[in-house]
Amino acid sequence: MATRGLMVRSSKKDGSKNKPRKDLPSWCACWRKKYVAGDPNSWNDTCRTVDYIYRVVQPHGTKLVLALVEDPEEYVVLAEEQIYALRKRIYIDSGAVVNLQMSDLKVSLKNLAKVVYEAAWGYYLNKVNQVKYKLQHTGSGGFEALHVRYWFKMGIYAEFVQDWEAALKAIRTAYELIVSLVAPVPGRETQFFQWSAERDVVAEHLSLKICSLLFQSRATEDAIRHFRRHIQAFRVCPENMPHAFLAWHEGWLSRQYNLFGKLLLPRTGMASGIDIPVSHHPGWYIFSAVQHMAKRRSVLINLVSNSSEGFSREDHGLLLHDGIFLGQQMRQDGTAPTEKEWLLFTAKKESSIDHDPIILGALSTVLDLLKNTNLPRVKHVAVFLLAREHIRAGDHATAVELLVSILKEYRVWQWDAASIEALQLLRECYQRLGYNVQHALCSLELCTFQETLGTALCTAIFDSTIAIVRDFSLQDSVEWEIKARSELSTSLCCLAGFDAPSVGVAPLEGRPQVFRVSIFSYFPQALDVTGIKAVMADQACSHISCKENQPTILKSLSWTTWTFMAVRDTPGTLECVRVLVEVANQVFFIWNLPGSLGWNSAMLTQGWVPREGAFTSLRQRLDVSPSKEKCGLKIESGATAYCGDFFPLEIEISTFDEGLQEAHLEFSCGGSSASAVAFYSSGSDGAVLQLSDGCARIGYVPPMKATRHKIFCKTSASEDFLIHVQISFLDGKSRCHVQATQEVTFLRPFELSSRIISKHGHYPLLREKKKSLPVGVECMLVTSLRVPECGADLHIQSIMLEGPKDGAVVVVQQHQLADVKSGGTMLKKGETISCPFCIRAEAPGEDIQIGALKVLWSRVGGPSSHVETVLQLPHESTSETLLHVNFSCPESTAVRESFLARCIIRNCTGISQELSFAVGDSTSFALTGVKQDHLYVLPGAELAVSLQFLALVCGWQTLPPIRFEALDGQAKLSIQEEVYILPTPL
Repeated sequence: MATRGLMVRSSKKDGSKNKPRKDLPSWCACWRKKYVAGDPNSWNDTCRTVDYIYRVVQPHGTKLVLALVEDPEEYVVLAEEQIYALRKRIYIDSGAVVNLQMSDLKVSLKNLAKVVYEAAWGYYLNKVNQVKYKLQHTGSGGFEALHVRYWFKMGIYAEFVQDWEAALKAIRTAYELIVSLVAPVPGRETQFFQWSAERDVVAEHLSLKICSLLFQSRATEDAIRHFRRHIQAFRVCPENMPHAFLAWHEGWLSRQYNLFGKLLLPRTGMASGIDIPVSHHPGWYIFSAVQHMAKRRSVLINLVSNSSEGFSREDHGLLLHDGIFLGQQMRQDGTAPTEKEWLLFTAKKESSIDHDPIILGALSTVLDLLKNTNLPRVKHVAVFLLAREHIRAGDHATAVELLVSILKEYRVWQWDAASIEALQLLRECYQRLGYNVQHALCSLELCTFQETLGTALCTAIFDSTIAIVRDFSLQDSVEWEIKARSELSTSLCCLAGFDAPSVGVAPLEGRPQVFRVSIFSYFPQALDVTGIKAVMADQACSHISCKENQPTILKSLSWTTWTFMAVRDTPGTLECVRVLVEVANQVFFIWNLPGSLGWNSAMLTQGWVPREGAFTSLRQRLDVSPSKEKCGLKIESGATAYCGDFFPLEIEISTFDEGLQEAHLEFSCGGSSASAVAFYSSGSDGAVLQLSDGCARIGYVPPMKATRHKIFCKTSASEDFLIHVQISFLDGKSRCHVQATQEVTFLRPFELSSRIISKHGHYPLLREKKKSLPVGVECMLVTSLRVPECGADLHIQSIMLEGPKDGAVVVVQQHQLADVKSGGTMLKKGETISCPFCIRAEAPGEDIQIGALKVLWSRVGGPSSHVETVLQLPHESTSETLLHVNFSCPESTAVRESFLARCIIRNCTGISQELSFAVGDSTSFALTGVKQDHLYVLPGAELAVSLQFLALVCGWQTLPPIRFEALDGQAKLSIQEEVYILPTPL
């Protein structure tokens, strides 16, 4: 609220008076008491000064406050008649005369500020009534613009007095009047352009004020809905408008989106990974502002090139300045300019803006806001526009980095139109930078979009690119590795693998296995294949050769297949890791096949398969067994794992007609951080074998025997993973292997839920209506831990609550488990344990971290070591406590016996608090004494309220509600406790 304080003295050295300002809602005049209560001349001088100030401020409705400063070293007593005379001169009540005691200056200044604040409040209320009177006595026809002004002033005054609902209603009424104004007809009335600009600027200020008030009321949905309606009402521009007005209008639209995006930014929060709609993201609005800014720049380019509008960059000698109203332009002599003058001045002003750095900075801001969001289309369009701006600025290297990054996503999502546009820009950048190889790669990828660009154009691009490649590959061959989402990943797709073995027939050592390579080409023409090669992983004991009469042409828009024969001399894994295709003895296309992928083709996931039936079940790798099987390895069942915990895995080893010599059990976890820590044999001997580097020596295993073993594993993984178990044994001079794989499911040990309740007998009085944690009051945090149904039985050793490091929340009392000495509390699957903690908030704030719950536990039936799991508690908001009420009464009494209930009220603030106290009606109790009263609690003091009740009914009975309410009505508290009433005294 706009308030000012002024120190007024009786006179200056030159004898002139201090003239107060006339546009302020309240004034404060200060005198030292000894000058007021001194000799008659000082008293008369004070009275004359008060009369002068009152005559100046009284016609404008300004409120006047008198402050008398009392020096502790000078004891001065001011007579009651003198104070009454001062009040009578300015026609004010006694509350507007304030004593400032220098001995307690802090409290005195607070009282003075409160009085000045209340005076200013009354001033603005009077202003609201004055504007209402003017609005009621103003005609309805032809005075719409004046009504807009009056409604806007009413809204501003209502905002000053913090009447948010009235302020929003008044400013919305002004906005509706602006929207309903009828624009002049272009070409018939001379002030159409300036009238439209002035209306749009006024509507902009009203709309921003409405959105600010809605955001302040936490009505984000209403604010977004209003902004959409605002843009819809003013987006359309009449046809055949001059370029200068179109440029101004696009700049105005850009400013609307930019300002609203900045208003929305602090309300939504930009935590990473947040899923919010596009209409709720500030980045989308700033991105829309950039789009309108680009349109504005293109309109200005057309304006300069269009000579029919009479604009040139030369100085026209016309100077306009801002008028007294929003959006108004005036001549130097104060007259309104003509339409042509306004357009020429606007064109000159718009053309002086350098849009390039503005657009670059705005697009960078958009990308920062869109990181880790669920708006990939908006983000990639923004990256594309940023690349175009860098090309416009001559920074082709930065543009290449941006285009390459978005092309990877375009290839996955198959956005053909966007990919073509990005590839054309990328070709231009490579050409300007002199990167011939990269330019050829982009050209080869571009010619694969035959459905969009046409066969003729794609064929021409392909022929020219092949000719260029032949020129710069004469001296040396060219090798292009095709990776996922790379330049040629959508041009050539490779599928490679072994034929699936027949049912019941396992791959054996020394026997050839059929290996096929199939390539799908999207090039508009066929390629001459001069060589093809497949490379195996273990080349020392693996051999592969291509069959005769293989294709020599890589067909266009179809699969071309080559067949190989692969042989492994010893047991192990037969795996292809690389495929090379040589074209025209100059260009090599290379695919590196990772072990986790059966092929390197993004198109295969969309249903693209070779026409040959044998390819429908290809395998990337084959496990080659010995020529005669001697044992079997089986994992009995799946397992579940917790992070940091030991989990069991049961396996079975079975032998056939021969036993195993020098047998070893090897254990590994593929693609995770799991590791084996111990191995236990469950055989008849009960021997315990320790794993060393994931391997345990078994020795000799007799024939025709099946043994079960249990492996305990420990993992720090946070997702499902695979476990590989292999038994190796000696067969003659060579070592053979048998493998088995099992998937392990990762689980979370607990499901956490929490709630905060008041401590018994402790009740805080908060000003906020929403539920929050009170500051300085002890509360109970009740946490519940539940073991999932799909988990395992657990032993809970301890549960500790650790407060945040910043000290915003203090843990007063920890929870102790009842049977911790006997090894902890046991929780079975689906069971829940509740743990209460006593906490206290130290400072008010939003989104305060409560702390973390540390649980020490172990699996039932597993190793004795314990695992510590840290669970983060949800954030809470804290609010300042006005009053703290400590209620106490007996837990039980007898019928017709009186008992005493006591409320101790403590003021937790630095100012005095006034509140009302009342006791409700009840049929179970009778109250003797005061039923309601007004209480006044000093800062930091305590006040006791005693109530004498008489029990009338036996059993569990609820006491009458005891209500406390602040005098401003913004903080309320109701206390209801239960007492057990006996039929007769014990």
